[in-house]
Amino acid sequence: MLRRTPVFYGWVIVAVIFVSSLFAGGIGFWGIGVFVKPMEDDLGWSRTAIFTALSIRAFVGGGLAPFIGPWLDSKHGPRVLAVVGSAMMGLSLIGLRYIDEVWQFHLLYGVAGALSMLATGPNMAQVIVPKWFVQRRGRTLGIATMGTPLAGVLFPIPLQWVVSTVGWREAWFVLGIATIAVLVPTSLLIRTRPEDVGLLPDGGAAPDASKQRATTGPTAAAAERSLTRSEALRTRSFWLLLLAVAIVGMGIQGFQPNWFPYFQDIGFSTTIAAAAIAVYGIFAASARLIWGTLAEGRSVRNLIVAQALMTAAVIVMLLYVNSAALLFAYVVIQGLTLGGHFILQPLIVANYFGRAHLGAVRGIMRPFLTFSGAAGPIVVAALFDATGSYRTAFMAVIGTWLLAALVFLLAPPPGRQVRGPRDVPAQKET
Repeated sequence: MLRRTPVFYGWVIVAVIFVSSLFAGGIGFWGIGVFVKPMEDDLGWSRTAIFTALSIRAFVGGGLAPFIGPWLDSKHGPRVLAVVGSAMMGLSLIGLRYIDEVWQFHLLYGVAGALSMLATGPNMAQVIVPKWFVQRRGRTLGIATMGTPLAGVLFPIPLQWVVSTVGWREAWFVLGIATIAVLVPTSLLIRTRPEDVGLLPDGGAAPDASKQRATTGPTAAAAERSLTRSEALRTRSFWLLLLAVAIVGMGIQGFQPNWFPYFQDIGFSTTIAAAAIAVYGIFAASARLIWGTLAEGRSVRNLIVAQALMTAAVIVMLLYVNSAALLFAYVVIQGLTLGGHFILQPLIVANYFGRAHLGAVRGIMRPFLTFSGAAGPIVVAALFDATGSYRTAFMAVIGTWLLAALVFLLAPPPGRQVRGPRDVPAQKET
């Protein structure tokens, strides 16, 4: 029985999702930047054509999310989705070795990639980890999602070496094989919630049915308010959070994937560009743990407003990078600021609406987030193709963070809370 393991099984869940997030980040964010120039040169495609695949990925994922979301709340759904999604991800990457037409890239990386990403990485982390932890939700979610920024450390440099050694086609093939070999076995370890295996959040053991007594300690962590999907939709806070995160997503989706080619365009070698992204990854990973720990016992809303304002200020610095020293200073500071959003955003949703129906709630949010984010890669790439510079696009990204900060500030915790399954009234939002 999993309840008899020497280590609380929630930490196994954290480890599995960390690995899944590592691959999701390497494939969906940092990896594609390494392939842009060689594919551009070999196939004659524009950057708009290449990055349109990211928009397709977002549109398809967003359209399917409301249907996938409730599965993530079911007993066996997450494990089945993770296994199937991991296999699909690997096979789609293997297929990229054989493409010659842009529609083939859009189909494999965009459509198939969207299906796989819904069932792996950050999407899984934002739903499953909050079900296993309440009192330590900030730090554990931070650890689980550290894989995404650390992918910037572990993927670009090795991928760049493989591309330089055997070409971009073989590099996609190798990445696909590695994905299947690692993610499919680890996905089998996923369990939806601690109650499914006789446990309670944060390491508490479920009391025996024959011993009806008050519980204290870790068991008290299970006492948390939860709203159903329909109840969440009736709160003003839901729509304000949705608007704020959608605004940010528009900037992030077009911003980060363009870093690698941007660094090359302003005169840095592929080695320096990859190293800079690796440094960013280290500090962005640290930011998840830092901001996540800060959020335990503090207002997540106040923290996310501060994080958004700080991120906007640091992006200004990027426009004036003209030396390696400034480049590395930028990625360090940007890692500590921008990296905080990826932990604070799922935390504020989980803290506002509870854990019982989190998959369903996030599932209804995701279409709006991804549809708005889908505009990012096309807009940024199109502005580059039209002007030959990223300056205008990056100024627009700054604007998204400033506007999002204002909307987050206007979104207090839901005023009307109800009891959900296995939940009792709990404390106010932290």
